[in-house]
Amino acid sequence: MEASFIKNMRDVTRAVYRTDLNTIGLVIPRWVLADNLYEFFSYPDRLDYILKPSILTPPMYHLTVPMPVRLGTFGVEVAKATVHLYADLRFEGHSTRALDVFLDCLYDAIINEQPSKEDPEWENIVLSSMLFGAALDVGLSVLKQVPSFDKDRLPDVPLTGRQLFYVAQCYTHCGEQDGPMLCNEPLRHKGDFASTFSCTTKSNMRSKYQCNSFV
Repeated sequence: MEASFIKNMRDVTRAVYRTDLNTIGLVIPRWVLADNLYEFFSYPDRLDYILKPSILTPPMYHLTVPMPVRLGTFGVEVAKATVHLYADLRFEGHSTRALDVFLDCLYDAIINEQPSKEDPEWENIVLSSMLFGAALDVGLSVLKQVPSFDKDRLPDVPLTGRQLFYVAQCYTHCGEQDGPMLCNEPLRHKGDFASTFSCTTKSNMRSKYQCNSFV
């Protein structure tokens, strides 16, 4: 299933659920008014979600920006919501083994390095970190299907397409307060990130615990 994640997710949803026309456009006021401009709202009962209009503003999505920027921002946000619902497919009788293997590896890597912090609140943070890591893999897998993805760059910015993908995501979402956990943790356990930026073995951004890509 991991070979065509997005297509399979779409096909499963279409096969099991029909769109409820009465709920299109229905939004939750508290969710709409929240400060988080990119937080999605999910409908677990029908494997669907909605995104705020703010997700379509630059640099999240703009036709003039390089594909690595769009997929590193807008694409990853869509993937986050999709991965969240993908995890719930297990309750519908579908296999989520590809995601489970990835999450288990990342969880073990984080806990092995920081065992003293293990508690319910910490585990929720780790879960968010793992889902972010899986979403990055989905976004990157789409980017790699574009033949020129590594040549599509910003003018006067000395970054490859793959580097730009990671930088766009981190610049948009990795703040000083939550960046170390939500961004650094999943990235430092990803061999692709370390290779992309030539991080040396056992450096701060190349942990000795490395996980294979989700897709």
